[in-house]
Amino acid sequence: MTSKLKAVVLTEAVLEVANQLCLDDATLSAVLEVSAQSVQSLKAGTYLDYATTAYQNSTKLIQVYEALVSLVGTDQQNLRSWLEAENKRWGCTPLRKLRERSGLDEVMVYLQSAANH
Repeated sequence: MTSKLKAVVLTEAVLEVANQLCLDDATLSAVLEVSAQSVQSLKAGTYLDYATTAYQNSTKLIQVYEALVSLVGTDQQNLRSWLEAENKRWGCTPLRKLRERSGLDEVMVYLQSAANH
């Protein structure tokens, strides 16, 4: 698979994951560490560049989604409920944690650990 094709597939996948998780543009922007304008550009057909933090964070967000689905299933309401429920470990909701600079990594590790037990 060419690098351009990988970028196309990853961009489409992360936008679908954001849709499944009901992430608004501001949250997706924070998670990917890009501007809101960049999120709009992705939705309009531009693609992630391999050498960017956004590309790497996109792969992590997809991993978060996969781990969450393994725990609560694919029902959008269940996914959203988990994201909006207070988490005692962090003292905030996972959704709020995702918006923090290191939050994506923390949520990913947490979910992958829970999914593997």
